[in-house]
Amino acid sequence: MGHHIDKNGQFQSDRHPGLPPDKIVVSFKHPEAWPALAALAEAYQHRDPELAADIRERLRTCRGLPIDAPLDDDFFSCEGCGKTIKPGDKYTTTLDGCFLCEEDAPSFQDALDHWNERDPSTMNDEERECAESCRKALADHVAAGGSPDDKPLTVMT
Repeated sequence: MGHHIDKNGQFQSDRHPGLPPDKIVVSFKHPEAWPALAALAEAYQHRDPELAADIRERLRTCRGLPIDAPLDDDFFSCEGCGKTIKPGDKYTTTLDGCFLCEEDAPSFQDALDHWNERDPSTMNDEERECAESCRKALADHVAAGGSPDDKPLTVMT
């Protein structure tokens, strides 16, 4: 059992401790949440079509697409090579919302090198938070026996 599961077996957010158990915050500002939001829109299509349509509309605008653009397979395509990222494929996202397939994804070390090359005084709060998160992710990964050359990937659902 992970640290987000309480003694009653319910999920409890450590980032949002004021949320009731089994509630979670999902933000359109985080590209890693977009596949889950697209799946949520699909799940609500018959139950609440207006909610589903609004979620899809916001996903389009997050990617800079026209409001009436279809959310087809191209929605989740690799910005590096153009390959469609389908359920079961491994991918990562960048801070600015780009999806990268397994082949084009940077390693933990590549990502850290990117942030280490930046002047911290020119970074905004979100970039500084991302840089720190990258440092922590690499340290945790190596402490768990991983290599800096491994890639931080997620499986598309």
